[in-house]
Amino acid sequence: MWYRPTLPFYLYPFIPLSLVFIIISKLRRQYLMARQTKLPVPVIIVGNITVGGTGKTPVVVEIVNYLQQKGLRPGIITRGYKINDEPKLLAKRTKVPVVIDKDRVAAGETLLANNPEINIIIADDGLQHYKLARDFEIAVIGQRRFGNGWCLPLGPLREMPSRLKMVDLIIDKFKVIPKQIINLSDSNKVLAANIKVHAVAGIGYPTKFFTLLASLGFDIIEHEFMDHHAYRQDDLEFQDDLPIVMTEKDAVKCQEFATEKFWYLPIDVKLPTKCYERIDLWIENY
Repeated sequence: MWYRPTLPFYLYPFIPLSLVFIIISKLRRQYLMARQTKLPVPVIIVGNITVGGTGKTPVVVEIVNYLQQKGLRPGIITRGYKINDEPKLLAKRTKVPVVIDKDRVAAGETLLANNPEINIIIADDGLQHYKLARDFEIAVIGQRRFGNGWCLPLGPLREMPSRLKMVDLIIDKFKVIPKQIINLSDSNKVLAANIKVHAVAGIGYPTKFFTLLASLGFDIIEHEFMDHHAYRQDDLEFQDDLPIVMTEKDAVKCQEFATEKFWYLPIDVKLPTKCYERIDLWIENY
Protein backbone atom coordinates (compact mmCIF):
# COMPACT_ATOMS: atom_id res chain seq x y z
CA MET A 1 0.00 0.00 0.00
CA TRP A 2 2.80 2.42 0.92
CA TYR A 3 4.34 2.21 -2.53
CA ARG A 4 1.25 2.45 -4.70
CA PRO A 5 1.03 5.74 -6.62
CA THR A 6 -2.24 6.71 -4.94
CA LEU A 7 -3.93 6.03 -1.65
CA PRO A 8 -6.87 3.56 -1.91
CA PHE A 9 -10.18 5.36 -1.37
CA TYR A 10 -11.20 3.04 1.45
CA LEU A 11 -8.34 4.43 3.56
CA TYR A 12 -9.43 8.05 3.27
CA PRO A 13 -11.15 7.94 6.71
CA PHE A 14 -7.73 7.26 8.25
CA ILE A 15 -6.07 10.35 6.77
CA PRO A 16 -6.43 12.22 10.11
CA LEU A 17 -4.07 9.66 11.67
CA SER A 18 -1.26 10.72 9.34
CA LEU A 19 -2.05 14.39 9.91
CA VAL A 20 -1.82 13.87 13.67
CA PHE A 21 1.49 12.06 13.17
CA ILE A 22 2.86 15.05 11.22
CA ILE A 23 1.84 17.49 13.95
CA ILE A 24 3.26 15.36 16.75
CA SER A 25 6.58 14.81 14.90
CA LYS A 26 7.01 18.56 14.36
CA LEU A 27 6.22 19.37 17.99
CA ARG A 28 8.55 16.62 19.15
CA ARG A 29 11.38 17.95 16.97
CA GLN A 30 10.96 21.49 18.30
CA TYR A 31 10.80 20.31 21.91
CA LEU A 32 13.86 18.07 21.75
CA MET A 33 16.02 20.43 19.67
CA ALA A 34 15.59 23.04 22.38
CA ARG A 35 17.00 20.53 24.87
CA GLN A 36 19.80 18.91 22.87
CA THR A 37 22.93 17.48 24.43
CA LYS A 38 26.26 18.24 22.73
CA LEU A 39 28.97 15.60 22.85
CA PRO A 40 32.63 16.68 23.10
CA VAL A 41 33.47 15.42 19.57
CA PRO A 42 31.71 16.19 16.26
CA VAL A 43 28.71 14.04 15.39
CA ILE A 44 27.68 13.02 11.88
CA ILE A 45 24.10 11.79 11.57
CA VAL A 46 23.29 9.28 8.83
CA GLY A 47 19.58 8.59 8.51
CA ASN A 48 16.49 8.81 6.34
CA ILE A 49 12.97 10.18 6.43
CA THR A 50 11.31 6.90 5.44
CA VAL A 51 10.76 3.50 7.02
CA GLY A 52 12.51 0.56 5.40
CA GLY A 53 15.59 -0.08 3.31
CA THR A 54 17.37 2.84 1.69
CA GLY A 55 20.88 1.37 1.58
CA LYS A 56 21.86 3.31 4.67
CA THR A 57 24.05 0.60 6.23
CA PRO A 58 26.59 0.30 3.37
CA VAL A 59 26.63 4.11 3.17
CA VAL A 60 27.60 4.27 6.85
CA VAL A 61 30.39 1.76 6.19
CA GLU A 62 31.69 3.83 3.28
CA ILE A 63 31.62 7.08 5.26
CA VAL A 64 33.47 5.47 8.18
CA ASN A 65 36.11 4.14 5.79
CA TYR A 66 36.44 7.54 4.14
CA LEU A 67 36.88 9.33 7.46
CA GLN A 68 39.60 6.84 8.39
CA GLN A 69 41.36 7.62 5.11
CA LYS A 70 41.28 11.28 6.14
CA GLY A 71 43.16 10.39 9.32
CA LEU A 72 40.17 10.56 11.68
CA ARG A 73 39.28 7.97 14.32
CA PRO A 74 35.52 7.33 14.09
CA GLY A 75 33.17 5.32 16.26
CA ILE A 76 29.54 4.35 15.64
CA ILE A 77 26.45 4.68 17.79
CA THR A 78 23.17 3.05 16.85
CA ARG A 79 19.84 2.07 18.34
CA GLY A 80 19.87 -1.45 17.01
CA TYR A 81 16.69 -3.36 16.32
CA LYS A 82 15.58 -6.59 18.04
CA ILE A 83 18.47 -8.89 17.08
CA ASN A 84 20.94 -6.11 16.28
CA ASP A 85 21.82 -7.42 12.84
CA GLU A 86 22.87 -4.03 11.45
CA PRO A 87 25.19 -3.14 14.37
CA LYS A 88 26.86 -6.55 14.04
CA LEU A 89 27.41 -5.92 10.34
CA LEU A 90 28.75 -2.40 10.98
CA ALA A 91 31.22 -3.72 13.56
CA LYS A 92 32.33 -6.52 11.25
CA ARG A 93 32.84 -4.33 8.18
CA THR A 94 34.37 -1.22 9.78
CA LYS A 95 36.35 -2.72 12.69
CA VAL A 96 35.57 0.40 14.73
CA PRO A 97 33.85 0.50 18.14
CA VAL A 98 30.05 0.28 17.96
CA VAL A 99 27.73 1.06 20.89
CA ILE A 100 24.03 0.14 20.86
CA ASP A 101 21.56 2.18 22.88
CA LYS A 102 18.16 3.62 22.00
CA ASP A 103 19.34 6.76 23.82
CA ARG A 104 21.96 8.06 21.37
CA VAL A 105 23.36 10.55 23.90
CA ALA A 106 24.02 7.74 26.37
CA ALA A 107 25.48 5.66 23.52
CA GLY A 108 27.87 8.47 22.60
CA GLU A 109 28.96 9.00 26.19
CA THR A 110 29.63 5.27 26.63
CA LEU A 111 31.51 5.12 23.33
CA LEU A 112 33.83 7.98 24.31
CA ALA A 113 34.32 6.74 27.86
CA ASN A 114 35.47 3.33 26.65
CA ASN A 115 37.35 4.55 23.58
CA PRO A 116 39.05 7.90 24.35
CA GLU A 117 40.93 7.83 21.03
CA ILE A 118 37.71 8.43 19.06
CA ASN A 119 37.51 11.96 17.67
CA ILE A 120 34.36 11.76 15.55
CA ILE A 121 31.05 9.87 15.96
CA ILE A 122 28.76 8.47 13.28
CA ALA A 123 25.16 8.15 14.51
CA ASP A 124 23.48 5.44 12.46
CA ASP A 125 19.77 6.03 11.82
CA GLY A 126 19.77 9.07 14.07
CA LEU A 127 18.04 11.69 11.94
CA GLN A 128 14.93 11.72 14.16
CA HIS A 129 16.82 11.36 17.46
CA TYR A 130 16.76 15.09 18.18
CA LYS A 131 17.95 14.79 21.75
CA LEU A 132 21.47 14.39 20.33
CA ALA A 133 23.05 17.57 18.95
CA ARG A 134 24.53 17.06 15.51
CA ASP A 135 27.21 18.83 13.49
CA PHE A 136 26.50 17.32 10.06
CA GLU A 137 23.35 15.58 8.82
CA ILE A 138 23.24 13.11 5.94
CA ALA A 139 19.92 11.86 4.57
CA VAL A 140 19.91 8.72 2.41
CA ILE A 141 17.04 8.38 -0.06
CA GLY A 142 16.27 4.90 -1.37
CA GLN A 143 15.22 3.75 -4.84
CA ARG A 144 11.54 3.87 -3.83
CA ARG A 145 12.03 7.46 -2.66
CA PHE A 146 8.99 8.67 -0.67
CA GLY A 147 6.46 6.00 -1.64
CA ASN A 148 2.92 7.36 -1.78
CA GLY A 149 4.02 10.59 -0.10
CA TRP A 150 2.08 10.00 3.13
CA CYS A 151 3.45 9.91 6.65
CA LEU A 152 2.92 6.96 8.96
CA PRO A 153 0.67 5.04 9.24
CA LEU A 154 -0.70 5.54 5.71
CA GLY A 155 2.71 5.91 4.10
CA PRO A 156 6.40 5.21 4.73
CA LEU A 157 7.42 8.76 5.69
CA ARG A 158 8.77 9.46 9.17
CA GLU A 159 8.88 13.16 8.34
CA MET A 160 7.75 15.29 5.43
CA PRO A 161 10.16 15.76 2.49
CA SER A 162 10.54 19.41 3.51
CA ARG A 163 12.78 18.09 6.32
CA LEU A 164 15.45 17.46 3.68
CA LYS A 165 15.95 21.21 3.30
CA MET A 166 17.53 21.20 6.75
CA VAL A 167 20.16 18.49 6.18
CA ASP A 168 23.74 19.12 5.07
CA LEU A 169 23.95 16.36 2.47
CA ILE A 170 21.39 14.30 0.55
CA ILE A 171 22.54 10.99 -0.93
CA ASP A 172 19.98 9.77 -3.45
CA LYS A 173 22.22 7.73 -5.68
CA PHE A 174 25.38 5.72 -5.25
CA LYS A 175 27.20 2.96 -7.08
CA VAL A 176 26.77 -0.53 -5.65
CA ILE A 177 29.92 -2.63 -6.03
CA PRO A 178 29.19 -6.34 -5.49
CA LYS A 179 32.12 -8.41 -4.27
CA GLN A 180 32.71 -12.14 -4.56
CA ILE A 181 30.05 -14.36 -3.01
CA ILE A 182 31.60 -15.96 0.07
CA ASN A 183 30.78 -19.22 1.80
CA LEU A 184 29.42 -18.61 5.28
CA SER A 185 31.13 -21.62 6.85
CA ASP A 186 34.44 -21.29 4.95
CA SER A 187 35.43 -17.74 3.97
CA ASN A 188 38.10 -19.07 1.59
CA LYS A 189 35.44 -20.41 -0.79
CA VAL A 190 33.74 -18.22 -3.42
CA LEU A 191 30.74 -19.04 -5.59
CA ALA A 192 30.85 -19.15 -9.37
CA ALA A 193 28.12 -17.35 -11.30
CA ASN A 194 25.66 -18.67 -13.90
CA ILE A 195 24.12 -21.29 -11.64
CA LYS A 196 20.73 -21.70 -9.98
CA VAL A 197 20.51 -20.59 -6.35
CA HIS A 198 18.05 -19.85 -3.58
CA ALA A 199 18.15 -16.09 -2.97
CA VAL A 200 17.27 -15.10 0.61
CA ALA A 201 16.64 -11.54 1.75
CA GLY A 202 15.25 -10.23 5.03
CA ILE A 203 15.86 -6.54 4.36
CA GLY A 204 13.71 -3.47 3.82
CA TYR A 205 13.63 -3.81 0.03
CA PRO A 206 14.40 -7.44 -0.99
CA THR A 207 13.77 -6.78 -4.68
CA LYS A 208 16.96 -4.74 -4.79
CA PHE A 209 19.01 -7.76 -3.69
CA PHE A 210 17.24 -10.16 -6.04
CA THR A 211 17.79 -7.82 -8.98
CA LEU A 212 21.48 -7.50 -8.13
CA LEU A 213 21.96 -11.28 -7.97
CA ALA A 214 20.18 -11.75 -11.31
CA SER A 215 22.37 -9.08 -12.88
CA LEU A 216 25.42 -11.10 -11.81
CA GLY A 217 24.21 -14.03 -13.88
CA PHE A 218 22.46 -16.19 -11.29
CA ASP A 219 19.20 -18.03 -11.90
CA ILE A 220 17.43 -17.25 -8.64
CA ILE A 221 14.58 -18.70 -6.61
CA GLU A 222 13.37 -15.82 -4.46
CA HIS A 223 12.70 -16.16 -0.73
CA GLU A 224 11.55 -12.90 0.83
CA PHE A 225 11.47 -12.46 4.61
CA MET A 226 10.46 -9.53 6.79
CA ASP A 227 13.09 -6.88 7.51
CA HIS A 228 15.20 -7.88 10.55
CA HIS A 229 13.79 -11.42 10.43
CA ALA A 230 15.27 -13.66 13.14
CA TYR A 231 16.20 -16.73 11.11
CA ARG A 232 15.89 -20.27 12.35
CA GLN A 233 17.54 -23.22 10.67
CA ASP A 234 14.24 -24.57 9.34
CA ASP A 235 13.58 -21.26 7.56
CA LEU A 236 16.33 -22.17 5.11
CA GLU A 237 15.69 -25.87 4.53
CA PHE A 238 14.63 -26.02 0.88
CA GLN A 239 14.88 -29.79 0.32
CA ASP A 240 17.54 -29.64 -2.39
CA ASP A 241 21.28 -29.10 -2.73
CA LEU A 242 21.19 -25.70 -4.40
CA PRO A 243 23.37 -22.96 -2.86
CA ILE A 244 21.58 -20.51 -0.58
CA VAL A 245 22.76 -16.94 -1.22
CA MET A 246 21.80 -14.19 1.21
CA THR A 247 22.62 -10.59 2.02
CA GLU A 248 25.52 -9.84 4.31
CA LYS A 249 23.08 -8.49 6.91
CA ASP A 250 21.20 -11.80 6.87
CA ALA A 251 24.46 -13.75 7.07
CA VAL A 252 25.38 -12.38 10.51
CA LYS A 253 22.13 -13.88 11.83
CA CYS A 254 22.73 -17.31 10.28
CA GLN A 255 26.36 -17.85 11.25
CA GLU A 256 25.60 -20.17 14.16
CA PHE A 257 23.78 -22.79 12.07
CA ALA A 258 25.50 -22.20 8.72
CA THR A 259 26.27 -25.17 6.50
CA GLU A 260 28.43 -25.40 3.40
CA LYS A 261 25.32 -24.50 1.33
CA PHE A 262 25.15 -21.00 2.87
CA TRP A 263 26.70 -18.10 0.97
CA TYR A 264 26.48 -14.32 1.21
CA LEU A 265 27.11 -11.37 -1.06
CA PRO A 266 29.10 -8.49 0.45
CA ILE A 267 28.77 -5.12 -1.25
CA ASP A 268 30.66 -1.86 -1.16
CA VAL A 269 29.26 1.47 -2.30
CA LYS A 270 30.87 4.43 -4.02
CA LEU A 271 29.26 7.80 -3.44
CA PRO A 272 29.10 10.59 -6.04
CA THR A 273 32.21 12.77 -6.02
CA LYS A 274 30.21 15.77 -4.81
CA CYS A 275 29.36 13.88 -1.61
CA TYR A 276 33.01 13.37 -0.69
CA GLU A 277 33.74 17.00 -1.59
CA ARG A 278 30.94 18.20 0.69
CA ILE A 279 32.26 16.07 3.57
CA ASP A 280 35.80 17.37 2.94
CA LEU A 281 34.61 20.97 3.05
CA TRP A 282 32.80 20.41 6.33
CA ILE A 283 35.89 18.74 7.89
CA GLU A 284 38.10 21.65 6.81
CA ASN A 285 35.68 24.26 8.14
CA TYR A 286 35.15 22.38 11.39
